[in-house]
Amino acid sequence: MTTSRARATTRKADESPGLRIRAPFVAYGSLFLLGLLATVSWQTLGDYAIQWNQRELVRVTSPDRQLDAVFVRRILPFPGPSNALYLIPRGDPLPALGGVFRGSRFHLPPALIWKNQQLLEVRYQTGCVDGFSNLWHSSDFQSGNYYVEVRLEPGSTFTCVASPPGH
Repeated sequence: MTTSRARATTRKADESPGLRIRAPFVAYGSLFLLGLLATVSWQTLGDYAIQWNQRELVRVTSPDRQLDAVFVRRILPFPGPSNALYLIPRGDPLPALGGVFRGSRFHLPPALIWKNQQLLEVRYQTGCVDGFSNLWHSSDFQSGNYYVEVRLEPGSTFTCVASPPGH
């Protein structure tokens, strides 16, 4: 008789409403945290892979010695632009994202010429510019009060193709 009472008490404890609500909440919470961890890990691994796959070709320091203009090329080929130009605080390592421009087919690295502390000129003979921003600004650098204009100076009209159409 005591055994059947113990079983009945156990069944009633297992069927209490508090346990039914807590179990799905813990399961869903655990799945959410696992998904969040996977997303952060994937982004971190992706950033690391991009940083590892870049070779610095040119680094030029601004006249006020605050920034470096850095032109990079990918080591291993992947689809998309293979070159990038970054503006970063002087001496910092290369970032994974945030290039001023992205391009491809740059057989020779461009000349990076600081005309003044807030004007960078990029001179190149061949290459395709796939994405470009002529104004660089970072809210993380000097409290967001530092701007740099970037000018592209191609050596010819059709730098992205071997010869102009019709020639």
